[in-house]
Amino acid sequence: SCFNEAVEFAVRLLKRFIASANGSADAKKIVAKAIADADDPRVIVLEQYTPWKKTVHSLSNEALYMVYPSHSGKWIIQTVPVE
Repeated sequence: SCFNEAVEFAVRLLKRFIASANGSADAKKIVAKAIADADDPRVIVLEQYTPWKKTVHSLSNEALYMVYPSHSGKWIIQTVPVE
């Protein structure tokens, strides 16, 4: 019974890991498209919120500002951190 509990735990852990990896891949695609579509490479506009801090540096050396909608419906502008 302990082995079966360990297997169930491992399955849940792996499912969460896979979901997180898929989410990161999707976020990277969204950020890459926003960078490609940007009128000014220093200002990147995301049409929907997605985690961008982990990917923006690998995709753009010019990005200074990220603009994206908040959960309240307002827009947020945030500077891109140096690192």
